[in-house]
Formats: sequence, structure tokens, C-alpha cells
Amino acid sequence: MAKALVVYFTVTGHTKKAAEDIGKGMENKGIEVSIKSVVDFSQKDVEPVEIVVFGSPTHLSRPATKIKEAMEKLDERSLKGKWVSAFTCMAIRGGDKVLKSLEEMLKEKGAENFIPGVVIHAGALLSLVKGRDASPEDVEKCEKLGESLASKC
Repeated sequence: MAKALVVYFTVTGHTKKAAEDIGKGMENKGIEVSIKSVVDFSQKDVEPVEIVVFGSPTHLSRPATKIKEAMEKLDERSLKGKWVSAFTCMAIRGGDKVLKSLEEMLKEKGAENFIPGVVIHAGALLSLVKGRDASPEDVEKCEKLGESLASKC
């Protein structure tokens, strides 16, 4: 059975929920999924899996610092041969910029097998309050991303 890892950072829970939805899509296709907060993540978590996904909230049109730091610590070739993707949750704007930044960081770490990620609309400006949940359409986008990744293994 193929294995996957979804790593996320969250302030209000929206990015964690998106990670779980992506994981659900992979599990529905028979992939064993581990979902980890970035605070519990280490380089060794990447080694035994075929799929790696990173998720971040959108903070002022930038990825969360903790996700950036975790990705920067990856060895240069740690993602070589793995299927990878990314996702971000945003309240108002900047998600496309964050997604592009995450995707570029993944490629810098050796990602060759890449599936474009998704931008989820959820939360509130500056994460001051929880804000709105992801729409059913955004939940479906996450599940479909998971299914697309699973179909590659």
C-alpha cells in the first residue's frame, strides 16, 4: 500500500480541515495517509512515503513562516521521485501567490512529479476570528486533489 504525508500549519483550524479533506480523497483510493502539524514534522517523515503535500494559511499574501522554515530544512533532493502538491487557505486574497511560492519551494527541494495545488476560501482577515468554513465546493476540490495524487501511485 502506498503512503502519503500531509503537513500543515494552522491558526484557526481551516488549514488542518483542508489537510484532512485531501487525506480523505487519498484514503478513498486506498492510500495510507499521515496528517501532521508542522510542529510535529521532521525530515524523516518524508522518507517512507510516495506522496507529500504541504499546506499553509495565507498570511498577507505569504506562506506561514513555520511552513517555510520546515520546507527550507528539507534536503535538496528529499522530494525526488515523490508525487507532491501544496494548498493554502485564504480569507480574502493572496492565495494564488502563496500557492505559487509553496510550489516553487517544493521544486527547489527536488520535486519533479508535481500536481498543481488548490486555494481554499475560508477564515477571516488576519485570523483574528475563525471566520467562515470552506464551502462544499472547496471541500470537494481538496478531496479531488487527494484522489488525483492517489491515482499516481
